[in-house]
Amino acid sequence: MAVEEHWTNKGEIGLGNKAALVIIDLQKMFCDDSSPMLQNVTGFKLDKCVENTAKLAQVFRDKKLPVIHTTLAWRKDGLDTPYWKVKHLTDMLGPDSEWAGICDELTPEESDIVMAPRKVPSAFFGTELKMVLIKNCCDTVVITGANTSGCIRASTVESFSHGFRTILPEQCVGDLLGLDAHIQNLKDVHNRYADVVELDTLIDKIKAL
Repeated sequence: MAVEEHWTNKGEIGLGNKAALVIIDLQKMFCDDSSPMLQNVTGFKLDKCVENTAKLAQVFRDKKLPVIHTTLAWRKDGLDTPYWKVKHLTDMLGPDSEWAGICDELTPEESDIVMAPRKVPSAFFGTELKMVLIKNCCDTVVITGANTSGCIRASTVESFSHGFRTILPEQCVGDLLGLDAHIQNLKDVHNRYADVVELDTLIDKIKAL
């Protein structure tokens, strides 16, 4: 058997009884064309990711399922900032920075849950996310947002580690590092921890819950 076959499971985890949508870091820093973070990005932006996530969020709201937003921000003096090696993150994301805000297309609605800004890649680490999921009897986490190779991957692994069914709609995640990083990380988490699915297929399944 080839080495690759040992790490490939073609089975499906599937949805459980109740799903929550977690929208990760679709902030103006990553999505607004005027953001300094995007000035050197030439081949891969998040426009479609934002558009598709907004569409999926409305499906969740219509079904009375939780829509949860999580973002990044730190103190300007850096006292609460980990050793990030990405310069623009710590330069741009002070708590009052315009770049820390959620992009306009995904402005939270009254029913949405907006968590306090976190400091690290995983949406679970140091946040109330696990409590919110348990309190709302959710056994499935649908993860969307940016960046696939960073915070999406970290949150996917933690969701798996906490025992949640984990789903990534391919058209609702993106990576500013480019398509190769996006595809390779989706392929890897699909092989190990989560279902990577088509958006339209997921919408049909959510509507059927």
